[in-house]
Amino acid sequence: MMNHQIGEVAGKIYRTLEKYGPLSVRKIKTQVGMSDFLISSGIGWLAREDKIKFDKKGNSLLISLRIN
Repeated sequence: MMNHQIGEVAGKIYRTLEKYGPLSVRKIKTQVGMSDFLISSGIGWLAREDKIKFDKKGNSLLISLRIN
């Protein structure tokens, strides 16, 4: 059950990044509206599938879709 929920959140995060481009974790959380645990798990899911990349911009960490 939890894997299904994390997968759904990963999909929401993916679609959010498609729509808005690179975002911080805080902005992803605001847009998706889920708990810290589910946001972190969804980001981990996407990272494991090599769907996202991480870039440091100043003091911020931005997450964006990996374009293959």
